[in-house]
Amino acid sequence: MSAGRFRIIVESAAYEKVAIARQLVSPTRVVAYAAGISIVMPAADATMTSLRAVPTGQPRAINALEQPPPKGSKATIRNYVYPWSELAASKDLEELPAMVECFERWLGPYPFEKVSMVQAPTRFGGMENAACVFLNERMVNGSGNIADTVAHELAHQWFGDAISIADWADVWLSEGFATYYSTRYCEEWRKGGDLAGAMEAMQEKVLRDPLLPERPVVARPSGDLDQVLSPMSYQKGACVLHALRRYVGDEAFAKGMRAHWKRNFDESIRTSDFAAAFSAGAGVDCTRFLAVWTRETGAPLLQARVEGSRATIEQRQPGAVFPFVVDVDLIVGGTPIRREVRFETERSVELKVEDAAIERVVLDPEHWVLHQ
Repeated sequence: MSAGRFRIIVESAAYEKVAIARQLVSPTRVVAYAAGISIVMPAADATMTSLRAVPTGQPRAINALEQPPPKGSKATIRNYVYPWSELAASKDLEELPAMVECFERWLGPYPFEKVSMVQAPTRFGGMENAACVFLNERMVNGSGNIADTVAHELAHQWFGDAISIADWADVWLSEGFATYYSTRYCEEWRKGGDLAGAMEAMQEKVLRDPLLPERPVVARPSGDLDQVLSPMSYQKGACVLHALRRYVGDEAFAKGMRAHWKRNFDESIRTSDFAAAFSAGAGVDCTRFLAVWTRETGAPLLQARVEGSRATIEQRQPGAVFPFVVDVDLIVGGTPIRREVRFETERSVELKVEDAAIERVVLDPEHWVLHQ
């Protein structure tokens, strides 16, 4: 028998993170996973445990695969897979260092000592244990098609692990953030393009969901896991961040997210805590924006009316006016004239062109804002 001492982060009943020390006594030849280094102890029956998930069934032999970290990163990248999956894992996880580089550039330093993706018989596609992500064993198959899942679980190291939620009602602070940043990585960083197509598909999924008129992003848990972990928390949460980015601009958005990361690191937070930190960093008060977008059901219902050289853009949904900034193309003589429309508390905005008739209006051509 061998022993190792670990620092384990847990949440108290008051939702404050506390550090406790526990001694782990393990059989020989066990790989012990924790938020920090991995320790291999020499001897006989292998099993795996993590901070939040314990795979069941027969023990698996497991091999460690090292990857070089991106330049300037202090994180060690060490993945654990079944011996027969090494070639498949090399293909499926080849982008992991690039993901670390991307998120460190956008958000700040990786919050733990090591990055580990672990092939395991977990219930979900991925499970974001701190510094020790479990990937469903069947997904590691050499298809090279799991970048979105890997990026999503990696983003959770910043959002969900290093910064936790204080209440299930605010689970979008974990799942919505991971969904948005994994999508940004796949579409914006990896492909060097923009997010318009991916966000359009995401918005359409949210608008089709039957929970949209019933459940806001921030809502008390109902006891139904499918409602807690629904497109309202994941995709609509990501859409809120995308609209917030357009509302304040790219530079302010980046500053706001870094300020959130610095202020709320190692804390358990609510949406109001994110709003305060983000607003301070961005230099824009986003309190009302986030309150409306996360606590109101549904989405803005936009309508454009054209009368000669004037166009009126109006929010027609019942209830609150959603604050956002949206681009509008006024088509004149077959040519688009782009204008920026800002909604705060007024329901309608009028646009005008000089000495020409507006033929039609294209709302939000770059798909920045979730709307009907």
